[in-house]
Amino acid sequence: MEDGNNSQPDQNSPQSFTAVSFDYDQKSKMLSAVLSKVEHDPQVNWESLNRMIADNGYVSFKIEPRVLEELLRKVQRGETGTMKLAEKPEYTAIKLVYDEATRRLDAVLSATDNDPCVSWASLQEMITANGFDSCQVTGATLQDLLKRVENKEQGSFKIGEKPIFIQVELVYHEETRTLYAALTSCEDNPQITLNTLQEMIRENHYEDYLSKPTILPDLLNRITRKEKGSFPIGEKPEFTEVKLAFDEHSNRLNAVLSATDEKQDITLESLQTLITDNHYDKFWFEKDTLTKLLDQINKKQRGSFAIAERRDAAITIEISDDEMSATISTIRAYGGKSLDKMALKQAVIDNGIKIKLCEKETLKKTLKQPSVENLLLAKGKPPHDGEDSKFTPLVEEVIYHAPKADKKGIVDLHDIQDFTLVEIGAPLMRRTPATAGTAGCNVRGEVVPASAGNEIDFMDDMDGATLDPKDSNLLIAKSKGHPLIKPNGVRIDKTLKVTNVNVVTGNIEFDGSLLVTGDIASGIEVDVTGSVIVKGIITRAKVKTGNDITVGGGIIGGGGGGGGESSSHEDHSMIETHIESGGTITAQYVSYSTIKAIGVIAIKEYISHCEAESDSQILLGQNGGKGRIIGGYCHAKETVIAKALGSEAAIKTFVSVGYSAKLKQEYDFLSEERNKNQKQIEQISNVLTQLAEAHEHSALPPGKVEKAKLMKNNIILLTEENKKITERQESMKSAFKETVDAKIIIKENLYPNILLAVNGAEFENRKENKGGTFTLQGKDIKWETSAASH
Repeated sequence: MEDGNNSQPDQNSPQSFTAVSFDYDQKSKMLSAVLSKVEHDPQVNWESLNRMIADNGYVSFKIEPRVLEELLRKVQRGETGTMKLAEKPEYTAIKLVYDEATRRLDAVLSATDNDPCVSWASLQEMITANGFDSCQVTGATLQDLLKRVENKEQGSFKIGEKPIFIQVELVYHEETRTLYAALTSCEDNPQITLNTLQEMIRENHYEDYLSKPTILPDLLNRITRKEKGSFPIGEKPEFTEVKLAFDEHSNRLNAVLSATDEKQDITLESLQTLITDNHYDKFWFEKDTLTKLLDQINKKQRGSFAIAERRDAAITIEISDDEMSATISTIRAYGGKSLDKMALKQAVIDNGIKIKLCEKETLKKTLKQPSVENLLLAKGKPPHDGEDSKFTPLVEEVIYHAPKADKKGIVDLHDIQDFTLVEIGAPLMRRTPATAGTAGCNVRGEVVPASAGNEIDFMDDMDGATLDPKDSNLLIAKSKGHPLIKPNGVRIDKTLKVTNVNVVTGNIEFDGSLLVTGDIASGIEVDVTGSVIVKGIITRAKVKTGNDITVGGGIIGGGGGGGGESSSHEDHSMIETHIESGGTITAQYVSYSTIKAIGVIAIKEYISHCEAESDSQILLGQNGGKGRIIGGYCHAKETVIAKALGSEAAIKTFVSVGYSAKLKQEYDFLSEERNKNQKQIEQISNVLTQLAEAHEHSALPPGKVEKAKLMKNNIILLTEENKKITERQESMKSAFKETVDAKIIIKENLYPNILLAVNGAEFENRKENKGGTFTLQGKDIKWETSAASH
């Protein structure tokens, strides 16, 4: 405790003593000790202090021993002044208050100077002594009240409530035929349960009155919730009588439901018996009609309800939009007139159909069977449109034949095809003129005209060919040379024939076709406008043609000698052979080469470690051979067909169809470049904005002015570059349109480390599998087993 107005003893004054008195401050409720000087020793010690506290009635202040010890030390030192000892304690008194109107019991807490010694037992005794045991004061509530007393809270707190009980009385109203349950309050618990309610119903003979099975549990819930009032729980039972009535005007059978006091045992079987006994069972009944009627009976509905209909047989004839066919459907009679021959004939006439165009078997079946559905009744004679002009080649560009053995039995594989050469006047192509077509008729007998075929002329560019003066539909050779067959014409190319193309002949650039009876050697370049046929092989050369390329042997690049499966790794630096065809490419095998064709690429044995691209198809092993693709990259816009893809050595192989995966990679790269440029433009624009704001306050240094000019020029360059990128991407988008039938067909084996792509969607094969057909379904590749692809 803090001291106030303390002073030290005066050493020069006569001997004096310190006396202690007590002072209580009503406002602060603080008890203090007052120390003052006296001439006589008041004999202040521990016992005298405790006696003074008790004599002055301050025992309840609970002065701590350490405080008294401090007070004694001050006395011994001869100090004077005041010393705080303790505050007056405050207690909480409890009073119980019960409100008759609300039936609520409250505990009112108020402050008191005297300790009422509140405890659990004293609270229980107080409740019992005041007759509040029925107020349902819980142990948790008493525990909470004790905490409030301990915390010296004041106020009124609810601790209990007298319960209200509900009693039940059954009341029946004659006028409304309704049974009610009257719920009223009572002081004593009537102990109502589901069993007591059921017993009450039985005693009053109300078992049949209850409206639904759950009514008593619902009533018990109301009692539990202490609801009061009158609640309907049922009504006096009323039964339903069923009679049948047929309306001749509407052809409808009605069920008349009326009330009766006699109990009726009505079921689906009894309703069916009622209908049969009255001879209405032949009528047309809608599905579940009797079930619905029984439901109406159970719901005590009253009135007349249609349940069936008398129907005559019905005929429906539907004529197609083009009036080239008609179908018939019939509905059998339901208690009415049946279908006969006259009615059927009249229906056909009413629909404007010619009888002679009707199917006789359909007419017989319609009359014989109870009903028919969508039978072909009549069909017109479709017109046969005329055919367009047809063009039939009378010569072949290349004539293939089986290899021949010489006298020693040696087979010359170079001699398996002949390069066709025609003489002047040789017939090249015949045109069959378009036909007019044959008219037809519809089911009404009306003429349906046919469309004439289109007359198609021979193409304009036919160098070396001309029309036969005596036959305008026959094309003949005007000059000697190699025929190039087109869809509606033939062009005669000049033909250059050599044994081998090598260092002796040098490179060949020729406006026409080239026939090589031997080989095209390494380092040679060939560029012709027509076709090229090589009876031998092409090795490390460049060949470009405006038409087809046919190779009797193989096409070999840097990998050497046709060992298609010898290498287990990619090395595109070895590719030195480049073949580019404006038509098709045909060969026995291809290795380490780049081959591109507008038309079909057809290889018998294998394509090994190549880059092969076709705007049409890549076909392997179609006429015998291994038919395998090993390593490299193959792409066709329409289809790739091979027997096997990859090898046991798991050489990485990429095959795609549809639009090129490389094109998609380029498109994505351009998108990234455009985004980078746009970010740079935004960053430079921000710097220029900052320089412009600085220029508003003061002139910029010459160096920053020059920098601003460079940045503006950079924005112009980047914007122009983005414009070019956008134009390029727009031109690429047309290539991204999916080819509907794009597919990859592997007929036999699919080896590991294979990547397949269909219109940009990719699938990686990691283990050996049987082949199959790969197409695009949604955004994913669909794989059908090889059995389905054969």
